[in-house]
Amino acid sequence: MIDFLRQILGQRILNYYHLVCAIIANILYGFPSRKLHVIGVTGTDGKTTTVNMIASILRAAGLPTAHLSTVNAQIGDKVYDTGLHTTTPSPFLLQKLIRRAVNAASFFLVLEVTSHALDQYRTWGIKFETAVITNISHEHLDYHKGLSSYMAAKGRIFKNVEYGILNMDDGSYEYFSKIHPHLTSPLEGEELKREQLLTYGLTANAKVWADNIEESLIATKFRVHPPDSKAGAMAETISIELNLPGKFNVYNALAAISVGVNYNVAPEAIQKGLRGVSRIPGRLEFITPPSVPPHQAYPKSEYAFGGPRQGEGRMRVMVDFAHTPNAIENLMQFLRPKISGKIIHVFGSAGERDVTKRPLMGAASDKYADIIVLTREDNRSEQVQDICVQIAQGITRKQNGKEYFIIPDRREAIRTALRLAQGSDDLIIVTGKGHEQSLNVGGVETPWDDREIVREVASSATSRGGG
Repeated sequence: MIDFLRQILGQRILNYYHLVCAIIANILYGFPSRKLHVIGVTGTDGKTTTVNMIASILRAAGLPTAHLSTVNAQIGDKVYDTGLHTTTPSPFLLQKLIRRAVNAASFFLVLEVTSHALDQYRTWGIKFETAVITNISHEHLDYHKGLSSYMAAKGRIFKNVEYGILNMDDGSYEYFSKIHPHLTSPLEGEELKREQLLTYGLTANAKVWADNIEESLIATKFRVHPPDSKAGAMAETISIELNLPGKFNVYNALAAISVGVNYNVAPEAIQKGLRGVSRIPGRLEFITPPSVPPHQAYPKSEYAFGGPRQGEGRMRVMVDFAHTPNAIENLMQFLRPKISGKIIHVFGSAGERDVTKRPLMGAASDKYADIIVLTREDNRSEQVQDICVQIAQGITRKQNGKEYFIIPDRREAIRTALRLAQGSDDLIIVTGKGHEQSLNVGGVETPWDDREIVREVASSATSRGGG
């Protein structure tokens, strides 16, 4: 229905419809965000993980905290599954959930926010106290018509905020660091006051920075240098053990740590909060072999620093949400040196969405994967074959040789990847859907979960004797 209205009325008119809905929803639920300290997290990649990290840190500090993210929402003791295709809910659902957070005596609300939601006024009326930017890369340019418009939409989250937290190592830093918190337009802005802006990164130029990074397939250790708010010098370092892998998760953790620093959370609570975040659904998630009891799937000894061991006869399959060129590049770059065998990459690109990113996704995979299997991913009204061909424009290898295939049926693509794996030294990585529990085919949402499909296909292959 929304797509139909967009075609008839145009996006600008539809945005005003969302604005009216947001105004009514705020009035109906009594502007609930005004009773909370709201932390908004936006960016291209890493939003969900960062939201979960921030919430975990605040809870570890004993601060009643609700959070709303793509994967899940937690309000009080209740956890809600949000594994569909929308990051920021409709204005009415959003305000309803915020009211629940208030009724549950929450002190903080950590909210994942998209550029679409900001551009469409779906977050109107929400009083953001702190705004966090993870990173900005190529995404949603079909909607925003350009990177500058995309960043301008993201920048709206800074309107009236008290604190800004920025990734100093990201290319967007210079742009966002000049946004005044009380101006709507970033292009007309002034610099944030020094006490209002907290930066993070991997060099000492940032106020919160990390070094001594050690990483495996399942975990990361690093040292954090927080600022000393009293003396202006560096405080004692904090040793972090993160049950999530990858340098990209170091950045996510630094963003969350910066929030903790901003609200004077004790180092011990920061450490405890980050240790409590692990196995976020659909994010670098190893799939339990169906033939192995869950408690024996990966014995604790295999989770020693260094990750699940290779060469023990178990097929290794990972599911991840990576669906942008930057996310795929970071993911594959992280995996490549840790996999002695072949990396078999199964992925596609969403239909009726940013077309220009497709060959960039193909090129990112082409750099690191040994075998690529292109397939369906929410093709909507587009032909899967056409989407795959566009992705393949960034791939240099030969099609349908031993390294590159187009298999439109996603189940068959996964089945093919499992057949191509030659042992436990290989890794099959299925990206694009992650936690999502539906697949859009021809405009119709049908039940789908990559993780369950992997288990089903692997179980079927095992029952037939493999292959």
